[in-house]
Amino acid sequence: MTPTVSILTGYESDCVLMAENVRILLIDDDKSYCRLVSIALGESGQCARFVVYAAHSLSDGLDKLKKSSFDLVLLDLNLPDSQGLDTFDSIHSVSGQMPVVMV
Repeated sequence: MTPTVSILTGYESDCVLMAENVRILLIDDDKSYCRLVSIALGESGQCARFVVYAAHSLSDGLDKLKKSSFDLVLLDLNLPDSQGLDTFDSIHSVSGQMPVVMV
């Protein structure tokens, strides 16, 4: 009996890998920017559904990270209650191995 081999190309192979929702925590004090990112990611999902949760301060973001699970954090380094790499250090200490992208 000869095994069957399927070759997937383009977005099809990505769809196999990303069939679930991708939960993103966006920590940014600019509410308009948060809305824009949420809309852009919501419209771009070919195979995965991007679900964006917004936090507008470091303390709010840390609280959300402790209460829920996320796949990715998008982080503004200049927040009302934290500035610079201290912001990243605070998030990284709670997020563990989760990817953190600084925007």
